[in-house]
Amino acid sequence: MGDFAMKLVKASEVDFQFPVIGFSREDGLIGFDDIQLMTRCHPELIEREAFIGMELFDTSLRRWLVRSLDIAEPPAQKKRWWQIFDSAPWPEFELLLESAPPVGFDELKQRFIRENEIEEPDDDQAMRAAPDLATLIKEGHIQCSGFL
Repeated sequence: MGDFAMKLVKASEVDFQFPVIGFSREDGLIGFDDIQLMTRCHPELIEREAFIGMELFDTSLRRWLVRSLDIAEPPAQKKRWWQIFDSAPWPEFELLLESAPPVGFDELKQRFIRENEIEEPDDDQAMRAAPDLATLIKEGHIQCSGFL
């Protein structure tokens, strides 16, 4: 196993090259534009352990497996602007990650396209032509949001 033996690191200590994508067992594909979005979420996702087992990939194609989630601080009483319509405060947490062997971009691209569940065969052409992960994420967002 070499460099990828079971050694846990905190997400806050990893020099991620954003954006980062995560493949969750139950919630599918989740994108993170920065570390703050990766370390805060709705309490329901924490209760369901949606992050545990998630595979994370940054734009350098490095790969990690989320092994645990530790609440870093109790939820803030004051809501942030993006929580204005949500009744539950979003707790901050630390993800403990295990480094994993990288995968090739073509393999990651195929998985990304499958997770996006594009209905029309021609609709995934821009994603298939993406030269890097950042472009793939952008094209995937356009396809899934319906903005063409």
